[in-house]
Amino acid sequence: MEQSITQPASKRQFINVYILFILCLLDTILTDIGLRTHIIGEANPLMNWIYSSSKIAFYLMKLALPIALIVILSKMRATLLVNLFLRAALVIYSIVFLMHISWIVSVLALSI
Repeated sequence: MEQSITQPASKRQFINVYILFILCLLDTILTDIGLRTHIIGEANPLMNWIYSSSKIAFYLMKLALPIALIVILSKMRATLLVNLFLRAALVIYSIVFLMHISWIVSVLALSI
């Protein structure tokens, strides 16, 4: 009997999506703080333009990915490809979060 590569969205997938949402939210807030205090710069030219144009649009764009994933996972069967993209996004946003922690620690170390 052949195994299917699709399966219903699992509780673990939803937990991963919510973790991704939290990481994206932290990225957005920490990026905003870093940009407002001129400690960091936005590396993505499109997001830099959006941030310069509208802080609300910046927040909405940054949070669109995890919100879209929550909607997609609630409406469709999860595939290996969906799981792969979800895990890749978690890794990427974890690295971004560590970068934020790095500049926060650097700023705190300089202020002591």
